[in-house]
Amino acid sequence: MKKQLVASLAAAMVLGVAGTSFAASNPFTDVPANSWAYASVQKLVQAGIIDGEGNGKFDGSRVITRYEMATMVAKAMSKEDKANAMQKAELTKLEVEFADELQKIGVRLDKLEKNASTIKITGFDQQRYQQNDTMIGKTVNGTTTPNGYRTNNNVKLNVSGNINDNMSFFGGLYMRIQDTDANDANGGGDTTREGDLGFYNAYVNMKNVLPASNLQLGRLHVNLVNGLMFGGDYFDGGQLTFGGDKVKGLVGYGDYTYMPGPDFLGNASASTNITSDPVKANIAQLQYVLSKNTSVYAAYMASANNVTASSSYMGVAALGGTLYKDTDFGFTSNLTPKLQLLGEYAKNGSDTVSNLASGDTTAWFAGVKLGNADMKAPGSSDLYARYLRRGANAIDWRASLNTFNPTFKIATDIQGPIVGCDLAVAPNVLLNLEYDKFTQYSTTTNSGDTNYGAFYQVALNFTF
Repeated sequence: MKKQLVASLAAAMVLGVAGTSFAASNPFTDVPANSWAYASVQKLVQAGIIDGEGNGKFDGSRVITRYEMATMVAKAMSKEDKANAMQKAELTKLEVEFADELQKIGVRLDKLEKNASTIKITGFDQQRYQQNDTMIGKTVNGTTTPNGYRTNNNVKLNVSGNINDNMSFFGGLYMRIQDTDANDANGGGDTTREGDLGFYNAYVNMKNVLPASNLQLGRLHVNLVNGLMFGGDYFDGGQLTFGGDKVKGLVGYGDYTYMPGPDFLGNASASTNITSDPVKANIAQLQYVLSKNTSVYAAYMASANNVTASSSYMGVAALGGTLYKDTDFGFTSNLTPKLQLLGEYAKNGSDTVSNLASGDTTAWFAGVKLGNADMKAPGSSDLYARYLRRGANAIDWRASLNTFNPTFKIATDIQGPIVGCDLAVAPNVLLNLEYDKFTQYSTTTNSGDTNYGAFYQVALNFTF
């Protein structure tokens, strides 16, 4: 577009000066007083929006560049308070059209940034095969299980957005499509999880409710330490996080009845993953940052409701007390960008567990990870190994995020290694391979299951 025409249009649209006369002297020798663009050019010069070529000429016949036009728009933006509603609307259109050029010349488009939609949609899909040799030949609900594998497709669709400067929302839908399941010898699939469709997260985050704090209310994701004692989605309640650079903390309260626990193949009894009463907990954690790469943690979880004669939880009724009062300690340390050490120890101090059959009340694991599989860096990979020792009465397995996959019975003391690797096979695509092998290390009410078969997992994870 010719420079002279642009000047006229800009003046008409933004400053509304077309057809107006001015007594000031002619700024450019090549724009005579009888020119159709004279008034517009003179007004734009007077407003400081155009400067000419620096040689006393306007050169109105030259084709203007987008950067020159962006400069004119930027200067017009500084005069916006003098424009009427229609002119402001036209200026906004120009800001949108030349947004890239304006940003490159250092103009902050605060209005556009504030008005732009903050809604963000992301997603996750996992295609997974699992096999647990322990399941083969086991009797489930009176029928012998013919195989020990299952395949499923786990899908998450997330939406987030700002409510205002201090509040935001996050919601996540989850669905599982399960093809086969060794948990059900009759071929009906895992009735506790198959076909799930619902929100695994749906919460509002509020900044600075107290100084240096965030408050989340709704269906949350929580994680204490490294997830051995308590962690996962489907936590219905609230948590307050607070702290600075060195000391951080959180406190929370909520209902975790629908927490699925570690997603493992082998839960043979429905009585271990349902309860007739809601299951609630108080949680707390302190984190101390020793260095940029190392943190230590102390955490606490306690059941907030009693298990009574009218309820059943984990297959146990009429306990008349709190089932879990766990204290927990752990650490994470990134010794190098590709070497991480982590560990965690938990102990259940509830008197109620004395009413259960014998079982260890402590749990711990230690782990190492070599490498860093980054989904945005194809070819990157990592190897990880953990050793777990988990007492039957130490932690609530449903609220444990990452400790074990393959156990056939819950109420047993188990120990064994977990090894695996991750490989970024393409942008936003990660391949995971895992092998676990557990043994029972003490006699419990389920002492018949003393030897556990190997557990295998192959999973392709996609993000978008």
